[in-house]
Amino acid sequence: MTVFLITYDLNKPGQDYDKILKVIKSYDFTMLCESSYLVETDDVGTLTKDIYTSFDKSTDAYIFPIENPIYFDFGSKKCSDWLENHLPKPQPR
Repeated sequence: MTVFLITYDLNKPGQDYDKILKVIKSYDFTMLCESSYLVETDDVGTLTKDIYTSFDKSTDAYIFPIENPIYFDFGSKKCSDWLENHLPKPQPR
């Protein structure tokens, strides 16, 4: 399975955050911070299609695979536990 970073900004007032969150929460996920999530899936095609159809054309959104993580553990315990269980251990630099 691959972990993907999804980050977005619904630029137009009144957009439906619940719609995009429903898509994200249908995967194994953790929230990094507001509008930034990590999800794990082997089906990036379905992920990108589902994300794309959950917002309108004024939305900025990016999806990146996380292949060689470097992360610092300054977030919530829930997020830190998810990172620990889903990403390879960062290598010292």
